[in-house]
Amino acid sequence: MTKASARTHSNALLAALLHDLRRLDDKGDVGHAQRGAKWASSHWQEIVTYFDLGENEVDRDEVITAISLHETPYANLAQAAYGKHKICADILKTADALDRYRLPKLKWWPNAEFIFLQPSSELSAFAFDLVSRSESQHISGIDSAESIWNSLGELCHAD
Repeated sequence: MTKASARTHSNALLAALLHDLRRLDDKGDVGHAQRGAKWASSHWQEIVTYFDLGENEVDRDEVITAISLHETPYANLAQAAYGKHKICADILKTADALDRYRLPKLKWWPNAEFIFLQPSSELSAFAFDLVSRSESQHISGIDSAESIWNSLGELCHAD
């Protein structure tokens, strides 16, 4: 596999932050990727301003493409855009899969059959622990965002 550049990592991070922004529900919300890509495209200047990103720090086309393709099965990704932005799209698809630990059924959890870029066992365990800890804190009454930051801090500072 080709090593991703720092810019591709930045693009993937931004795509991960935005990819489900137009999702309506956690079930089969077909089309949310296209809605998200359209929204991000039409609000691009606001996004780069909000995150204080310089014009050359991120690639608009790569971010928008990754968002638009993240719900598309690999079998349907024979598009030129995927070939051009494969690494970023694969990173986002894997990150999106790791987020599935928050769903209540084991059969909905990450499945290696559906992602090309396989996460390490350590990364999978980290994602599981982050979801478990943050959900537990949120159930106990802590604000959603605060519960995620608290859990991230605990995991990053664990011995």
